[in-house]
Amino acid sequence: MKRPLLFTPLLLLAFSVAAKPPPKVVASIAPIHSLVASVTGEALTPELLMPPGSTPHSYALRPSGAGTLAEAELVIWIGENLESVLAKPLASLGAEARKLGLMESIGVSHLPARRAGIWAGQEPYADSHGHGNGDPHLWLAPANARAFVDAIATVLAEVDPERKALYRANADRTRQRIDALESDIRRRLEPVKAQPYLVFHDAYQHFEQAFELGSIGAIVEDPEHHPGARRLAAVRQSVRERGVRCVFSEPQFRSSVVDLIMEGSGARHGVLDPVGSKLSPGPDLWFELMENLTDSLVSCLAPE
Repeated sequence: MKRPLLFTPLLLLAFSVAAKPPPKVVASIAPIHSLVASVTGEALTPELLMPPGSTPHSYALRPSGAGTLAEAELVIWIGENLESVLAKPLASLGAEARKLGLMESIGVSHLPARRAGIWAGQEPYADSHGHGNGDPHLWLAPANARAFVDAIATVLAEVDPERKALYRANADRTRQRIDALESDIRRRLEPVKAQPYLVFHDAYQHFEQAFELGSIGAIVEDPEHHPGARRLAAVRQSVRERGVRCVFSEPQFRSSVVDLIMEGSGARHGVLDPVGSKLSPGPDLWFELMENLTDSLVSCLAPE
């Protein structure tokens, strides 16, 4: 005869702990959400605050977004230099809500923000389009992405210690995947890395430094504002003098300025997307974003 199971207080506590739901995690932008989702795996599905196609330069926090933040137990973002609209809402969250600013994570490499225009022969660094003294597009460097993954796994383990081993294992697999992609990108970009090109706005410095690329400048300082006639004339002249192979626009912003810069130059037109605006959110987005940047650069910069 089987003995009945006795639900002692200790056993009830064990059941309660085992049944504890995962924390509510919110990530600010799609590339960061992707790395978070890669670390959380099947344990939980993080929420993306800024939907695909939006840009942190012009994002306006809606009531639904404010509600999402209010319910979050952990919010992961780059920092005030990028998502300035989130600074006040995050500061007003309760003390029990954790906030991870990835810009301050251990092992992250920082670069100064640069002025728009042609960089060769001038001091290029400045306080650029609200980014403070640093370039906040940190996720475009594989080394920074690995540092982010470590920081994400660490804070998840603190917030949700029950699933600590799972987060650590997922982080290890994510870092290995980043390593493999970095090697492949380096191999593919090697034949074109010396080719001069111009970008719409200076969002790619971390990618360019990581892979030693030949960008010569950016058309606009603030992607939300049209550059003045003097700057446009100077950039157009430099495109011709420097033999720029390709001028890149971005899908989030109008390309009429790019068309004007390219007119009569013989330069090709390409598109670079630093946030994956047309990609499906999830653990693969960061990897697809990096592959798409590589595809665009190789196809536009390769010799005819």
